[in-house]
Amino acid sequence: MQSENKPEPFKINPSEDGRQFSPSIERNRDVIKSVFLQEIPANARVLEIASGTGQHAAHILKDAPDMRWIASDLEEQAQISIRAWAQHAGVEAQYEEVKVINAANKDWGIDGKIDAILSCNMLHISPWEVSLGMFAGAKKYLNGGGRLFLYGPFKRNGQQISESNTAFDVNLRDRNSHWGIRDLEGEVISAAKLADLHLVNVHDMPANNFSVVFEHARV
Repeated sequence: MQSENKPEPFKINPSEDGRQFSPSIERNRDVIKSVFLQEIPANARVLEIASGTGQHAAHILKDAPDMRWIASDLEEQAQISIRAWAQHAGVEAQYEEVKVINAANKDWGIDGKIDAILSCNMLHISPWEVSLGMFAGAKKYLNGGGRLFLYGPFKRNGQQISESNTAFDVNLRDRNSHWGIRDLEGEVISAAKLADLHLVNVHDMPANNFSVVFEHARV
């Protein structure tokens, strides 16, 4: 199977209304939506960390009319794109807001508890401290039994799962020494457990990726 994880993963093309378009999201959005809606209640209050173009949220919400969404991104152009995709899909009423959230910060500025956190393709293009911050934020903001849903490439038991992922990892580390594909068992699951997040499911996904689902300890 050919991998989407190639040295040019960050190219996006804006439309006239401000929507940014990622071909890899377009290819995989259906299967991500399907797995996400299997794991997350249809009436959940969801926070998305690093929403990027906004394509995933707009696509998911069209099939989950009772779901509420808080989008977030650090980039102004991404925030414009998120709002544009919401309007294009006709789901803007389901968005509570579009926030600026640095997951490494202790305070995300979220009012009340949330039922789920979604983060796609962030762990490998951010410093490890950001991942640790996301786990800490999940512990702080998720309801008991709430879920953290991660999507992207991962090593398994310290090993890359494909030659393309190996090349992608080298490219990432050449771009930024603090980036790189994380080891699911050796890094991610261990760090999540320290934040009272327990592994629920690991789904094999297309293009050498995984969807990884954690649940916050019930109180």
